This record gives sequence, C-alpha cells and structure tokens, in this order.
Amino acid sequence: MNYKQYPFYSDVVTLITDGEGVDVIFDPILGTFFNCNLKCLGYDSRWVIYDAMGGEMKDVPQNLMKLLGKRASIMTSSLRDKTNAYKRGLIE
Repeated sequence: MNYKQYPFYSDVVTLITDGEGVDVIFDPILGTFFNCNLKCLGYDSRWVIYDAMGGEMKDVPQNLMKLLGKRASIMTSSLRDKTNAYKRGLIE
C-alpha cells in the first residue's frame, strides 16, 4: 500500500483484517495519520504513539471521543532520549 497515493485505512480494514480492524498500531507520526489510524483500530485495541512527526494536529482533539467508543487505549512514549542499544532491544 502506498500511503502517499490514497488513504490506507480502507485496505487495512477490508483486505487485511476482514472488517475487524487491527489490534495494535505503533505510531511515530500521529497528526497526519490520526484519522486513518483511528479508522484502522479494532475493538479493544491498542494504539502506541511513540512520536509526533506528523506535523499538523488539527484532527487530533476532535476525534478523541471516537477512541472511547472503540474502548481503545493510547500509550505514549518517546524514543528520542533512548540509547541505540535500547532501541535495538525494542525491535528485537
């Protein structure tokens, strides 16, 4: 999927998860893809936000109530102050 050509959520939800949505999203972007990520979430899912490189955040506050309807969790963190060894450990 090329996220630069069209919104990816429709393919994720219909083709990959058969309409159920995803269980976990690891998100370093936030702002730009907030609505797409929100549409990709399944029920009782988790959205791990570990950076906010997505620029404009205009859509973020208005849609937080939709997270409540999906019983989803947001966990936030930042890797900027972590060592390379720590980051490698997360990937492994």
